[in-house]
This record gives sequence, structure tokens and C-alpha cells, in this order.
Amino acid sequence: MALSGLGGIGKTQTAVQYAHRHFDEYVYTFWITAHSREAIASGYVKIAGLLKLPEADSQDQTEAKIRKSCLL
Repeated sequence: MALSGLGGIGKTQTAVQYAHRHFDEYVYTFWITAHSREAIASGYVKIAGLLKLPEADSQDQTEAKIRKSCLL
């Protein structure tokens, strides 16, 4: 799930409520900063490290490659 919008409209509260309601449906929950492509890619690399995926060792991976291996 991805939420976007202006600051102060309740994105964080919506995400927290969703997480609480659907907690038992997921094994893992990750939260990344998405203020830039670089931040997204960095977040995916950190997730890859937590999951011990090979992409964690390669900081020069593109966002698309990391997303494909981590989330698909």
C-alpha cells in the first residue's frame, strides 16, 4: 500500500489504523520514506538487508530492480 498527499491530511493515521486492523494478515510490515527516488531505493535496500536478500550488498541497485526482487 502507498499513501500520498499533502501534509496534515491524515496519511500516517490512516496507515497506522490499517496496520492495526490487518496485523494478523502480514508476516512483515515495513515503513519507508518516499520523499525522493533515492529515499525509496535506500528504503528498499534496507528492507533487502533485513530480509537477507542478495540485493542488500549492492548499494547501486536501481529502484526497479530492488522493488522487483523484494516485493514481487
